[in-house]
Amino acid sequence: MKKPLTIIALLFFITSAYSQTTLSFCTHVQDNGYCTFDNNKFITTPDSTTGRIFMKINSSIALGTKLIYKIYKVDKNAEEKFSQLLDQNIQADWFMAWEPFNFATNTKYNIKVFNDANNMICSKSFELIAGSK
Repeated sequence: MKKPLTIIALLFFITSAYSQTTLSFCTHVQDNGYCTFDNNKFITTPDSTTGRIFMKINSSIALGTKLIYKIYKVDKNAEEKFSQLLDQNIQADWFMAWEPFNFATNTKYNIKVFNDANNMICSKSFELIAGSK
């Protein structure tokens, strides 16, 4: 009885370890899912107050029917302050999704993504700065 239980636990661990979901930030996402300029620091034109950044989710398992993006601004003391919530309805069998958003410049952000079961599936930070004149 110990051996089958150990094998089941091992299979669960392996599946969890390899079913990773990632978040990327892009200036554009093509129809095939290619993320243009995947980075964690972006520079807008000097006169821009916002920049449009795409948040792209990739997963090795289906994402569910809804993604919830929780956007936090990160201050100079690395403290997060909740800024905005975005809901995205998706097809249950999708492994990839993306959502554009206009972010204010000269700000650091931390994005936390949750699925329809309200479980956080990934998070990542980026910074958007205005270019100098």
